[in-house]
Amino acid sequence: MAIKQPRRSILRSILDFVMLIVLLIFIGPCVKIFNYFNMSTRNCYTTHKRHAKKVENVQAQVRRWIEGGRKGHMCTAKPGWKSFSIHKVDKRGFYKVEVDLNDIIEIDVENKRLIVEPGMMMGQLTKILTDKGFTIPVVPELDSLTVGGLICGAGCETSSHHYGVFADAVTSFELVTADGDVLNCSETENSDYFYAVSHSYGTIGFLTSVSIPLIPAGKYMQIEYVHVDSIPNAVKLMQQRNKNHAYVEGIIYSMTDVMLMFGDMTSNPSDPSRINYINRWYKPFFHNIVENVMSRMKSSKNNAKYIEYFPLRDYFHRHSRGMFWQFENTLPALSNPLIMLVFGWVHPLNIHAVWALFPNFFYRFITRIQLLQDFCVPTVKLDEFLQKCDTIYKVYPIWLCPVKLQNRSMAKTPAVYGGDYMDLGFYGTPINAGRSIADRIRECEQYVLKNNGFLGLYADVFLNKEDLRQMFYTIPYDKVRQASSSCRKAFPDVFDKAMRRIK
Repeated sequence: MAIKQPRRSILRSILDFVMLIVLLIFIGPCVKIFNYFNMSTRNCYTTHKRHAKKVENVQAQVRRWIEGGRKGHMCTAKPGWKSFSIHKVDKRGFYKVEVDLNDIIEIDVENKRLIVEPGMMMGQLTKILTDKGFTIPVVPELDSLTVGGLICGAGCETSSHHYGVFADAVTSFELVTADGDVLNCSETENSDYFYAVSHSYGTIGFLTSVSIPLIPAGKYMQIEYVHVDSIPNAVKLMQQRNKNHAYVEGIIYSMTDVMLMFGDMTSNPSDPSRINYINRWYKPFFHNIVENVMSRMKSSKNNAKYIEYFPLRDYFHRHSRGMFWQFENTLPALSNPLIMLVFGWVHPLNIHAVWALFPNFFYRFITRIQLLQDFCVPTVKLDEFLQKCDTIYKVYPIWLCPVKLQNRSMAKTPAVYGGDYMDLGFYGTPINAGRSIADRIRECEQYVLKNNGFLGLYADVFLNKEDLRQMFYTIPYDKVRQASSSCRKAFPDVFDKAMRRIK
């Protein structure tokens, strides 16, 4: 079933047609070739010695900035189009540091430990690890997300009800500071830095390596679908069952149609006929697969549950092909079965590369009415918040992911509501007319602020700096920056950086 959207203008319909042709015939194949090499795992390994040389190069660049009088802020030299943030930071005037750290340093099978550089992408990492029978505690699903970006941006995933955000599962990391020093950071060594980096968006130092525990992986993910008819019932069921399952998520299709998915790894499916290779080129996008299951369950007399098995990497990257439902929301024809059969091989598209190849006015025109934001609210406030969002946005589907907050990030401490939160992903075009997207986001931001929630800083941010500081737990972050004048000179405050994206 197609995503319900506002009626499109004639101009937008013409642009959709032009974009579809250009994307499928020209840009899609080019991006596919780029992705093939960009995601290659052939040369993704380095040694401790070579890694040390690369870190020395980062240090040398920082020291040149110091010798030059510490003029301007520093940033990585990564092109702006590769950033996952919606509004790209203008890096002109910044001192750019080349941080060419994209490899695996060590896979320690005996001690079940991974040491990896921050530029390693999830699509590469899951390929390497699952082939060896391992995974990491938290695996965000989009191929092009990087280890460093997920730590500094506090990514979460369907195992976050056990492990917290991505950074909560990290045991240690290496950092080059604004003074050009290398620090090894953990709970017991340079702990101030260890707790300050998550959610800092690169405003503490340059991450150079990360140590993450390895956990044994099965070959498949067993998924149990459960349809519930209200948000309170969904919350109740998740609270009852979350502790019994390794992976949990939900997709909200309306206030009365919620699909919950409870997942556990296995290497021996009890019914091989139910193995679903969901990422084959001709398959619908994942949210459409789930919606089709929901339709069958609702029409069946026994609609209590339904079980399928996905190859493990298919599950980990189930939302990559459609960027959740963003591709279908932008170009509805992309979900057409015939187009999927003929052109589905171009997926998953690297969205950053796609927009880099389109003229900028296309991007501005298409995204000006789109909502792309993650709000994280206490579980006890979920129904109330969604009732409010149903009135404000009327945008569906909505991604639902339970998160058990730890004490290692700038998010709320576990003392607030016991750390029991729900991440809600709003990715679409609001239906209700008469108000700007900015006004609606502001209203939701105020609710989240007043109810001990927080939001994703990668997206549009309209709160002022004081409100943002109230929203987040900034004590470790502020402690590091206040103790280092070099850090303050080298990097902007994280909330200044977030607010700058909308200017």
